[in-house]
Amino acid sequence: MVGREPPQDEAALEPKTFAPGHGEWFSGGGHDFEANALAVPADALSTPTPAELTLLAGGAGAVFDAARSGRWAAASATLQKMTGAWSTLRAGRLPRRLGPRMGRALDALAAAVGARDRRTTPQAALDVADAGLDLQLRYRPPVEVNRARLELWTRRLLADAAAGDAAAVKGDVTTLAWIRDRIPFDRGAGDRIDDRLRLLRAVADAGELEVATVQAARLHAILTGPAPRP
Repeated sequence: MVGREPPQDEAALEPKTFAPGHGEWFSGGGHDFEANALAVPADALSTPTPAELTLLAGGAGAVFDAARSGRWAAASATLQKMTGAWSTLRAGRLPRRLGPRMGRALDALAAAVGARDRRTTPQAALDVADAGLDLQLRYRPPVEVNRARLELWTRRLLADAAAGDAAAVKGDVTTLAWIRDRIPFDRGAGDRIDDRLRLLRAVADAGELEVATVQAARLHAILTGPAPRP
């Protein structure tokens, strides 16, 4: 159905489409709109995560690391495997708004790897990983996906700090804090993560990018260690 707020001025009207189990599905119009691409649990599936999605996630991390160390042959070989996995995956049914996003992200990654661009390739790899996490939401518990997003954004912070982008680093720290709020950790693990995030906020605000790099690496090590108990 379509619902409308009672405006004072007819020019302020904004159509809104609602779908059962999803809430507000679409609002606005033209190039200025908000659209719901996926809703959980309404769109959740009971089948295991496809191997191709797992390969895309692992491959994105491998390309990120390879590009940062200048190992372009390894990055190209991994990208080829990722492209094959995506060809298999997209032959099936995918959420209408998420499939094209992954396609664009992979195209951008291929261009960056082909140009051997050490600045844009890590970010492009993270865009592929981010698109993959959206697709994984149909198969994995949201808390697991959010934990993976937390790890992904520590990598993004590392890339932005290496690029000397102080404004992006501040934004990354804010995003990390938002994602962390969605995840229940036990007290010990949660305290360690929160302490690291507070320190990251301080050094990001001070523009101390080298220190931010060190602290982001330490946070990444915490997140990739033994899984904290909820």
